[in-house]
Amino acid sequence: YEIQGGGAASPLAGQVVTTTGVVTALKRNGFFLQSPDGETDGDERTSEGLFVFTSTTPPATAARGALVRVSGTVTEFRPASDLTSPPLTELTDPIVELLSPRASLPQPVRLRAGDWDLERYEAMRVEVASLTVVGPTGGSVNERNATSTTNGVFYGVIAGGRPFREPGRDWDRNPERLRVDSDEQPGTRALEVGAGMTVTGLVGPLDYGFRTYTILPDPDSPPVVAGTTSATPVPAAAGDEFTVSSFNLQRFFDATDDPGIDEPVLTAAAFQTRLGKASLAIRTVLGAPDILGVQEVENLAALQALADRLGRDGVSYRAYLEEGNDVGGIDVGLLVKST
Repeated sequence: YEIQGGGAASPLAGQVVTTTGVVTALKRNGFFLQSPDGETDGDERTSEGLFVFTSTTPPATAARGALVRVSGTVTEFRPASDLTSPPLTELTDPIVELLSPRASLPQPVRLRAGDWDLERYEAMRVEVASLTVVGPTGGSVNERNATSTTNGVFYGVIAGGRPFREPGRDWDRNPERLRVDSDEQPGTRALEVGAGMTVTGLVGPLDYGFRTYTILPDPDSPPVVAGTTSATPVPAAAGDEFTVSSFNLQRFFDATDDPGIDEPVLTAAAFQTRLGKASLAIRTVLGAPDILGVQEVENLAALQALADRLGRDGVSYRAYLEEGNDVGGIDVGLLVKST
């Protein structure tokens, strides 16, 4: 059966079907199945791949590279957090039978700029020769300890250009933007990338999540990352110029509990880390401007602590802060050179 997904509901939804294919990739809750090369139907409008949802770790019979026969119920999956999302067609409640432990993986389809009818490649192995990062690797932040944890997910485009909203009222949802979940497959590691960097040799199944087609890189052919995320310092001021800059300090809370707000209280070490990083950015990237407007500072004491740290690092500032009405207790302020 050809089962269509990624936006169009399958006419077989709710039916129990049986299909045979090669296991091309594993996830924590299922695996990808694809027709072997030479056994496709030749219809370029429909995908030769399918995701089999097991809900837990896939069975040993569904090892990557195995030829299996799978029976299951055709299901249109929408995330509980986004019930209006286009559906992903899956096989659920599967029964997996091993036919051969070793089979050749299907050759990946090369994705090229302008080829955005990606539904026909859903769950199939795809390849991107060079991807330009437009959205850096994400993750989560532990504010109290001033640490972060990666999720390995970033966004990119094939052509190298930025994805913009086109003229007119309708948004085409930027189909040129691809999502990469770099550590989803077992045996892979998270890629830490920033905007403007390039990722080459990207090969893996084409998944669908967060309303975006998503590539899951294969473990045996990791992509290659090139480029840097270093910031470009501002030009130095001439002798007859003064400099004014702006810096969002991103929820700059200190190590003292303020009973008036429900804020994260940093450890002493974490606060010193944040002070050091902010000082480094202000001095080496912003060029120690004469006047620096700052946002998201907890209070005058926190901003004064930054001024004190900058003073120890060789730049003398006076701190000013304007108390605001933000429910999280963050304010705006100024650092002004004492000269």
